[in-house]
Amino acid sequence: MTIADKKLKIIELVAKTDDVGVLDSVEGLLEDDFSHDHWGKT
Repeated sequence: MTIADKKLKIIELVAKTDDVGVLDSVEGLLEDDFSHDHWGKT
């Protein structure tokens, strides 16, 4: 499974859920990931 396939699967699952807790969790994980300076890591 490629990265693009994984992203599409996640998008499809997110689109199907009405569980606000799940959506909050996904949002928190992604925001946390994007808040780190990945370019500064070695």
